[in-house]
Amino acid sequence: MELRLVSKTQDEISVEFLDSDEAFVYLLLEELWKDKKVVNADYRQGHPTLERPILRVKVSEGKPQTALKRAEKSLSNKFNELKVDFTNVSG
Repeated sequence: MELRLVSKTQDEISVEFLDSDEAFVYLLLEELWKDKKVVNADYRQGHPTLERPILRVKVSEGKPQTALKRAEKSLSNKFNELKVDFTNVSG
């Protein structure tokens, strides 16, 4: 997945998805919404042929990129647990 930084301030970051997979973005949003330090996280798609989707994250404390890293780490752990579960089931 390729990303491009659109803008960044002390408490907010906007990232453009150059080759987005919407399913992943929505999973990432769910993790961000669980984070108590995240004030807002949204995903704007715009026109499908003229604009690329943008994820925006605003935090109450800390750095917004740190919130993204926490969400990514949480998703990574969940996918690893799922992989183990599938391995155990399939033998």
